[in-house]
Amino acid sequence: MTDNTSLIARLESADDLGNELDVLIECALFKPDEGCLSVRPNHAGTKVIYTMADGSQRTHWAYDWSHRPAETAAILKALSTASEAR
Repeated sequence: MTDNTSLIARLESADDLGNELDVLIECALFKPDEGCLSVRPNHAGTKVIYTMADGSQRTHWAYDWSHRPAETAAILKALSTASEAR
């Protein structure tokens, strides 16, 4: 899994924006709860797979994190905060 520092660098550079980066950001920002225990990228790195509390898995497209410039500052802050918490 990619560390948050490299995700921040990729997001700031704006050279490598796309679905793969969105998937990695989605996984980095994930917080487990009683219904959804974990998340991981699929083998192609194009979607996220959520593991539910009942053991089932659900595959979804990631949110378009890198395609919303107005939200970039908030994403960077969330990634930085997540890095500091680990």
